[in-house]
Amino acid sequence: MQVNSYVNMINSAYVKESNTKKEKWSTKKRYWISQVMGWSVFIIINLIIVGALGKFNWQRLAVYIVICFFGLLLTHRFRHYIKRIIG
Repeated sequence: MQVNSYVNMINSAYVKESNTKKEKWSTKKRYWISQVMGWSVFIIINLIIVGALGKFNWQRLAVYIVICFFGLLLTHRFRHYIKRIIG
């Protein structure tokens, strides 16, 4: 009888650990989807505005892509900074 209680305890610990890993992956995935979608919307809105003004060219597109990349990098680093401050 005691062996069954140990097995149940191990199984419940394993289930909790695997659920925690799934939650962490889910949070990480949601974070990256939010980052990419946010910066993509930023580029699209800016390109629509530039296109409406008639000043669109490929150099501007390249500049917005570079801004998006560095914005993504900067906000990602800022997230680590905030997490370090909060604890």
